This record gives sequence, structure tokens and C-alpha cells, in this order.
Amino acid sequence: MVWRELEKSEGNVWTKFNELYRFHPSSGMNNEIIPKKASTPYREYRVKVNMIAYTFNENEDLTPTYTAAEKQVREAFKEIFGDFTYALDWQHTCYEFNPNEAYPQNEFGEWLVPFFPDGDYHFFLDKSMQAGWLGHPWRRTITIIGARAINIVEEKQFDFLEYGV
Repeated sequence: MVWRELEKSEGNVWTKFNELYRFHPSSGMNNEIIPKKASTPYREYRVKVNMIAYTFNENEDLTPTYTAAEKQVREAFKEIFGDFTYALDWQHTCYEFNPNEAYPQNEFGEWLVPFFPDGDYHFFLDKSMQAGWLGHPWRRTITIIGARAINIVEEKQFDFLEYGV
């Protein structure tokens, strides 16, 4: 499956998300995105880099550092999500895709839904929505959902995330 655009009629994806997570979109710093069910493991990581400078150079091309991180995140997504992922971009086009197949790029050279929350909320979730990578643009955080996903992210030690905080 290539990245397949979710139809508006598939709004039940957002309904399901809202049933499972506390999500109150705003530009406020205090609004965490966390599971409603207390027993669901999650960990929030601060993005420790300037996302724009990390992503684009002075010519507005993707930096080699970002391109390497994209590959590393893609490998993590394969481990976390297997062969199915939702890519939700708050108030924009959303997709489902297989992390093991090609990742189409947007006009800036990034994935259709970038792994960094670049001014929008970007969420990657498995079909059950029990494992996830939830990007918060204003808090500058990525919240990882699920024990296995947390272990994978801890193992990968992404250079753009702050660990041990």
C-alpha cells in the first residue's frame, strides 16, 4: 500500500483518536497529548534542535543530518508499526501507509506528513492506536505511546530528542 489519502468520510479515525487521547489543539504549552487510559505507557521527549535549521539549509534544501534522521525514523517506524500506519496531520490531509514501502515527498522534500511537528500536530499510529509517535508543535515534543515503541525509541537514541529528562 502506498500512502493512501483518508477520505473525509473516514473521520472516524479522528473520532477513535479523540476517544483514546487527551488532545486539545491550541498554541498553549500546557496541553500534553496523552492517553486517557492511565495504564497506557507513554513518554514525552523534548525536541532539542531548532527544527527549521535542522531540516533545511540556507538554500532551503534538506540537510544531510535531517535526511539521515528520516532514514533512522523510518527504520523505527518499521519496527513500531509493522506494515500499517496512520499518518494524521491536524486539519490537513491524512493518510494510511505501509512503513516498509516508498515514502512520497511533499514540495519541500519531506514526507507527506513529516516526522517533526513543523507548526502542525503530526501523529503516526498503528491501526489499534495503541502505539504511536505524536508530535506537538508548540511544546516542541514527541510523545511515544506503547512500551515496545518507547523501548525502540530509547534504543535508537535519535540525535534530535532529549533523553533522560
